[in-house]
Amino acid sequence: TTYSQAVGVIIGALCGGVLGDNIGRRKVMFTFFALMIVFHGVCGSVETWESLMILRFLVGLSAGVFIVISIVIPIEYVGSDWRDVCMLSGFWTIGVYSLSLQAYLLQNWKLLAFVSGAFNLPLLGLYFLIPESARWLLCSHQYHAAEASVRDMISCNTKPVAELVALLDSARASVSSKMHRKRYTYIHLFQTLDLFKWTLALAYSCLITSTVYFYLYNKIGSITGNKYIDNSLPFLVDIPLTWSAIVVNKCLGRRWCTFLYSVASGFALLSVMILHMTGNLQSIPTLVTGLCLFGKLGVTASFSLIAVIAVETYPTVIRCMGTAIGVAFTAAGSILSRQFKFLDTFHYTIPFVVFGGFIISVGFSSLILPESIGRPLP
Repeated sequence: TTYSQAVGVIIGALCGGVLGDNIGRRKVMFTFFALMIVFHGVCGSVETWESLMILRFLVGLSAGVFIVISIVIPIEYVGSDWRDVCMLSGFWTIGVYSLSLQAYLLQNWKLLAFVSGAFNLPLLGLYFLIPESARWLLCSHQYHAAEASVRDMISCNTKPVAELVALLDSARASVSSKMHRKRYTYIHLFQTLDLFKWTLALAYSCLITSTVYFYLYNKIGSITGNKYIDNSLPFLVDIPLTWSAIVVNKCLGRRWCTFLYSVASGFALLSVMILHMTGNLQSIPTLVTGLCLFGKLGVTASFSLIAVIAVETYPTVIRCMGTAIGVAFTAAGSILSRQFKFLDTFHYTIPFVVFGGFIISVGFSSLILPESIGRPLP
């Protein structure tokens, strides 16, 4: 079921990238959000593992579409000073804490499927509050809808936007003279040499970062002995470090901040060799767990920063597809991480050395990506 769901996310993300860039953001996002809730709730009525596997695949597929567009659409609303705050705030972890609390109260996985699905139903009402991306509407030559979207957002602000009409006229003239409406595909992610190397660097970084992240998460195991707390505690610990990345990346930039956190995480994992040579580290399992937890912190911050760079790198017409590459390879990393369990059979230090080297390589690959801090979205 884990593999089927991850494969569903991969397929859904790739489909969501095409749909989001060619059909629109809002309708596609909420349509698949509704489907995700339905399929997730139906999981509670299955009687065979084959049925559960199929439903989890459909949940993953719907979630893959939703994740891609839900990453892109807020970034297209806010200015450059707030994009990293949106991606690094860690508010998505509220879902993890909520799930642990519901599981503790219900003590029944089938009932949990119904309740956790119903828990998201009120969020469908956000469809009537969130406007379509004005950037996408402009690129699609839907000028009147783009103007209405911008005016809706301005009506919620406390300050007027000066020369709004002139700004919209300038944007319309620029789009009309330089852009033709057409269907975009994943081939456009490799259309220039820069896009080609950025897409490869993004795919590699997301695949390796996700592999290391999920391996360390599964390696952490029991911290308090309470499975409900242990399920959410690693995510709670992540939040302070990702918040620190908001400050650090404004000083160093996206790329060098990613490099810093990746290399620091890698050296934290590699330090197991030094500790092994100075004593029998294996006899202190809490220290091994602590190393996994600390290494995971840097991996989380690195991955979040890579996500910011990905969204800021690609133009509006292929932004969802660029983000979909990152999401798809992240899901692939969750599968790949389980294939490295054989390393534990050799020596307990081997996984730390391998994954420490992996995450350090991500730091160097992130330097291939463009620096996007403070720049307007292309």
